[in-house]
Amino acid sequence: MTSFGVCPNCGQDDIIRIPSDRFSGQAVSGVAVSALRLVLFARLICLTCGFVREWVDDRKDLDLLRKKFGRQQ
Repeated sequence: MTSFGVCPNCGQDDIIRIPSDRFSGQAVSGVAVSALRLVLFARLICLTCGFVREWVDDRKDLDLLRKKFGRQQ
């Protein structure tokens, strides 16, 4: 069993991970970077208080977000 630590909101450890997979049958969470490209977010959900954390799993997707929305260097 994988541990995701404790919830920063309530301190409990009853946490599940919802993967970033558009074909999993789960509701998809993400951001569009073009008409044909969606950057998906993985989620951790605390089953005690409902606190949700999201992040981008794929480093290549972070680069896409940086190009689309990030600061110009």
